[in-house]
Amino acid sequence: MVNMNEAIIIRISELCKERELTLLDLATLSGVKQSTLNEIMHGRSKHPRIDTIRKIATGLEMTLSEFFEDEIFYQVTDEPNTQKRKRRKYKFKDYVPHYKKDKENDDNNDSNSENDNSDN
Repeated sequence: MVNMNEAIIIRISELCKERELTLLDLATLSGVKQSTLNEIMHGRSKHPRIDTIRKIATGLEMTLSEFFEDEIFYQVTDEPNTQKRKRRKYKFKDYVPHYKKDKENDDNNDSNSENDNSDN
């Protein structure tokens, strides 16, 4: 079982291999930027737009339906990806801006010096 993104990567790889094309060749034929193709092929583009896939298919001289008429797409599962990125949780509860920290330090120093003076 594969997810849709993996199936698209596999399909593009197979078609390029059959036609002996590099990603640069495919970029030229399809009108899709090479950087976009790299993002797709390295899995950094998780949900490539259908218009982008259509351009790729057209560059490979096939229709969009012909692109998706492959065994690999019958193996696609709808299960969510189990590897989710962890999001950082920022806690601002204890955050004190630097200008307030400086003021608090100055206030503490002033009160300490007042206490020192009252002892005299």
